[in-house]
Order: sequence, then structure tokens, then C-alpha cells
Amino acid sequence: MEWGVLTELWSKQAHFFQPMTIAVTGADRAPEFVMQLMNQASAEDRWLLAGENLDGFNSQRSGLTLHVSDLRLSEEDFSPAFIEKVGQEALVRALEESQGVFERFLIRLHQAGAVPEPTRPSPRGPRLLIPEPVALNPEKALSHLVEKGFWKEALEMAASHTKESVGEVLAAGAGYYFLGRGDALGLYRILLNLVEHGHADEEVLLWLVGAAQRLGKHEGLRDAVEAYLSENEAPRLRAVYAGSLAPRELRPQEARRAAAAREDELTLYFLGSELRDTDLLLEALRLAEKAGDTYAAIRNAKALGIAFSRKGHLLEAHHYKRYAYTLLHSERLIDPIARITTVNSYLYSGLLLGNPEPGLYEELTAFVNQHTLGGWWRAAMTTLIEYAWIKGDLEEARKKLNELWSKTLRKDRALLAPFAAHALRSWGEPRRALDLAREALTFSREGGGFARAQAETALGIAQFGKQEEASLEHLEGARGVFLGMTVEPPYKLKFYLAAALHALGRREEAQGILREVSPLAAALHDSALQLFLPPEALPLLGRDSKLSLSFLGGCHATLEGAPLELRLSHAEMLALLALHPKGLSLGELAAHYRDSVSPSTVKSTLSRLREIVPLASKPYRIAVEWSADFVRLAELVRSGRVTQALDLYQGPLLPGSASPGIEEHRAIIEETLRAAVLDQGDGPLVFNLAERLGDDLEVWEAARDRLLPGDSRRVIAEAQVRRLQRDYGID
Repeated sequence: MEWGVLTELWSKQAHFFQPMTIAVTGADRAPEFVMQLMNQASAEDRWLLAGENLDGFNSQRSGLTLHVSDLRLSEEDFSPAFIEKVGQEALVRALEESQGVFERFLIRLHQAGAVPEPTRPSPRGPRLLIPEPVALNPEKALSHLVEKGFWKEALEMAASHTKESVGEVLAAGAGYYFLGRGDALGLYRILLNLVEHGHADEEVLLWLVGAAQRLGKHEGLRDAVEAYLSENEAPRLRAVYAGSLAPRELRPQEARRAAAAREDELTLYFLGSELRDTDLLLEALRLAEKAGDTYAAIRNAKALGIAFSRKGHLLEAHHYKRYAYTLLHSERLIDPIARITTVNSYLYSGLLLGNPEPGLYEELTAFVNQHTLGGWWRAAMTTLIEYAWIKGDLEEARKKLNELWSKTLRKDRALLAPFAAHALRSWGEPRRALDLAREALTFSREGGGFARAQAETALGIAQFGKQEEASLEHLEGARGVFLGMTVEPPYKLKFYLAAALHALGRREEAQGILREVSPLAAALHDSALQLFLPPEALPLLGRDSKLSLSFLGGCHATLEGAPLELRLSHAEMLALLALHPKGLSLGELAAHYRDSVSPSTVKSTLSRLREIVPLASKPYRIAVEWSADFVRLAELVRSGRVTQALDLYQGPLLPGSASPGIEEHRAIIEETLRAAVLDQGDGPLVFNLAERLGDDLEVWEAARDRLLPGDSRRVIAEAQVRRLQRDYGID
């Protein structure tokens, strides 16, 4: 506390105790402070000051000043009876050794056996000047720390006093405590020290690998883990080994061996992830939930969503990924790996379904700017690139791809190469795509079969459309390597393989490959197709020359899978034509477009728009097959599919537009959706609508009233109601 605060408190409170006697030791150490106190004292107060140099104090106010030398004991201070009792020699020796300091003097006499054990007065009674040594019972202390949930202290005590109990403490909660708070380094240091001193068991190694993965140091533990597994079955550690350290060709058999020895939420997670088995992963999720292990439930739900994605079941995937995201936020975990993987997975599933949440993009962007976490960071960056790509911001997509490639280690570039080659080729940069693919192929020679297959895939993608036979050779070679490793070939490889076969006239083989990817192709939103296959291959899916307009909450469009960079005026024209599919005359279009605009201006805008999108005239209309999210929303509401309609609603129609026709339909869309959701009466649905609309008091009140007691969203709704009532001046 600062002196100024103390003197201010003194000036306000001292009069309650006056007159009084104030003793200050070490007054010369803070003369300014002491003088301020003395100046605020009353004339009746008595001051006693002690210190080395007290010449600067007002002797009239100080009353009594005692120098350190005045306080030192001497033989004259003791009665003859006391000297006789303790002995002259013992007294003189104690005075010399203590330099006359009172408590030290008593301690020296006690050590000489001349006086009883000395004490000091305290509010809780006399306390020994020489404290008794505390006898620590490590087992009892550790049990108490665990019971109280002091996990950091418990793990440190176990590691220093009861090393055999470290595994129990980790499993009981210390492991998740460290990782859940983002302290992987602290956990890593404690456990690595144990292992280096020969105290390794299954649980210690398991958590050490988990911490090391978050720090990018797990490769250095391979020898220690393999040595332990050579002498112990250790199914949980073996499962972790299968998922992180084992050579890729050994992972399936190691995961099977672990699950055969013990079926729990961890072993089934790794086996299910390796085999992409949704039944195993669902059982792993059930076991985690049954055990109340939220951390494991997040991990297993996310893995289940990924497995469904790989089967092409995108809606089921999205539901499980959303569940994992909800659990993550309910637990308020700050583990960087849990956060980046869960947010990334949920955002990506939204991209594939055509309804990514902008808030997730911002959350993931902020996170990757703070952390660089190896493969997890690369996966998050690819999602951010694809988000910008789908939204038509190719400048941002290119910028992020350049950053991603430059920060990817040489040994890992083959893993990234198919993504980079496809993106660059789709963006009109085939030469750079080929250059990166060749570079990846060179680097892949020391990375094993999987890296080689990825590099071959990238080269096949880069050569597609220029050297079809060479492209097919690389793609088929990569597919063979994947199958030989019992790894399902990636979807992107299959799409390009079908396109290459079709281009070379091998139509039946192409259709056979397309049947393998048909579940995914059918589930993908139109805007997401460009993430998997070249634009010229769209006819293979029956989606030729398709214009897609995503104008709810933004201004994004694609033509034949390629993003369009539209001016707002062009987007307004397309939206008006989509809202009037039978067409509009020039005068009608002008009336909807602006309150006062000449037909010649509208005609000029249409001419420039025709250079981007095929349009017909007399009347004006869109001249290709098209889809629009705002039109689809109205269809969903009319058919009673309100939940899907709300999922599609990402915000107002063309938010930046002041066109009368747009403003009118913007209000119609919002009111139609609002009425449909309120009519359905579902509490969570109304809450979602309230979040989308923002400041609609009636909807927030309905959400509050319809959510069940105990639902955390009800607290949020109540807070929003109170805020809006204040803003609107409602009591």
C-alpha cells in the first residue's frame, strides 16, 4: 500500500482513538512518511521513535527518541538475581552473540539451557520464537490437495515426494487441469523430469506425449514410448502411440491391439479415428459422457463428426461438430489444441454446407494469429483460405496461402501440396501449381509412402487440363499407394481422377469413381464444390453453368464454381432479377433499382454486368441456371422447414444496399422468418432467431419465456431483454 493512502486513512480515522501513544520502529527508514503522520496527530498524542539516525525529527513532537544503541541490552539491564540464575559466563556470551538484540539474546540463552523456550505474544496466543519443525506426511497432504482440486500443487508434490502416485494424480484431474488451461509446457517439464530419472509408467508417458504434441516435441519421445511398449501392454499408451508416433503403416494394427486389450473412451477413439468407424466413435463418445469426462467427449464428438464428413454425411457431421463446440464453450477451456481443432472443424463443416458462421471465422483468425501449432495450425489456415475463397476474396486467400506455404516445414510440404495445387490451379495460376507440386515431390522422398502419395496427387492435379495422360498416371499411382496402406484415398484425388478418366474418354471408369464420391457430391453446397474439383469437371455432376448467389448477410456469388467479384450495383441487379424470375422490363428494373435513375444508367450497368454473368433481355432475366439463398429461404418457410430456413439466414439481404426493391424484400424476408419462428414456439429456435436479429426486444422476450428453466441461454435472453428495455426507455 502506498504511503499517501495510509496517511489519508490516518487523517480520517485517527480521531476515533485519540489521545494515544504511537511507537514507530525504523523511523529513519521512512522519515517523510513518519513526519506526515506526526503532523496530523493531536497535541495529546505521545510518540516513541526508534532508529539509527533520528536527528531530523521534531524533538518537541516526538516525545521520546530511541536510537538502536539505546535499545541494545547490556549487563546493567539485568538484576543480580537473574545473572546468578543463568550464570555470568552464559549471559556475557549470549549478549555478544546476539549483539544485544532482545529475541536473539533469549534464543541464545535457551540454546545454552539457561532459560525455558522463549515465546512471542500474538493475537492467537504465545508463539515460539524457535518454531517446531513440521512433520510432513506426503500421503495425507497429497490426498488433501487432490480432494480440494489443487491439481498443480498435487502434481508437484506427487512428483517430488510420492512418485508412484503421479499417474493417479494425472488421471484424477491434474492432466486435464494443465492442458485445459493451456499450460502444456508446465506439464511437459514435470513429467519429462520424472521420465529422465527413471520414473515412467503408462499414465505418465501418455500425458507427456499429449503435452509434447502441443509443443511440437513429441517426436523426441518415440524411443522412450516404444521401449516401454516393448515390455508392457499399456493399452491406453499404445492407443496414443498409434495415433501420434507409430509409422503410418503400423497405426491400424497398433490401434486394434490397444482396443482389444482395453475398450474405453480413449482406445476406441483412436481405433475409430484410424478406421473412420462411426460406430466405434459413437461408443467412445458414450463412454466419455458416462464417465463425465467432458474433455474426452469434446474430442470424441469432433472425431465422430470428421468420420461422418469422410463418408459424405455432412449434416450428421455438422451436428456432432456443433455439439463438440458447445461443450468446449460450456467448459471454458483454453487449451489451444482443443480450441483450434474444434473451432476449425465446426467452421469447415459449415463451409461445406454453405452456411459458415462469420463469428467462427473471426475466432479462428484471431487464434491462428496468436499460435503456430504445426499440423493443427496448417489445418486451420486451409479452412481460413477456403472461407475467403468461397466468399470471393481471392486476394485474402492468396495472401494466406503464401503465408501457409512459407511457414510449412520442408518435410511437411508434401502433405499440403494437393490443397495448394488445386487452389492455385483454380485461381488461374497453373504454372505455380506445377512448381509447388514438383517441389513437394522432391521433398517427399524422405517422408515415407503417405507423403509420396500426397505429392503424386498434387502433381496429377497440377497437370490436369494440360497433360491428361501424365495427370492420370500420377493420380492412379497415388491412389494405389493409399490403398496399399489401407488408407482411403482423399476425395480431392477421386474427383480429379474421375475428371482425368472422363477427359481421356474412359467414361465408365470415371462414372465408377464418381459413384464412390456421390454421397459427398450430393451433400456439398454449390459454393463448396470448387474446393474439391476443377470447374471444367462440373458437368460430370450435372451442375453445368450454375450461378449461385449468397446475398444473405453478405455479397458472394460463384459461376460454374468460380467466385465472382461483384460490385454492389451488379449484386443489386442480380438480386432483383432473381426475385422476379419471369423477368423485368428496363423501366420496371429501374423503378426497383433506384428512386430516381434514368433507364440509360440502368442499361449501362446491365451491359457491364453481362460481361460477368449471362443475361437475357426483353424482358431482362438471368440466362443460366441459378440458385439464390434468399429465394431458397422463402421456399423453406413456405414448406414448413423453419429450422433449415433459420440456418440459412446469415443476415439481412445485401446489407449495404439502399435500393428500394432490395430494402422492401429485405424487410419481407426478415418478417416472414420472424413470424414463422415465433409461430413454431420452439425455445432454442427462437433464441437462435434473436441472436440473428440482434436488437428485437419481442423476440428476446419470447426466447426468455420459452426456454426451459436451467437452460444457460435463458440467462443470456434475460440480460438482452433488460439491455433493450433500458435502451428503449421501458421500465
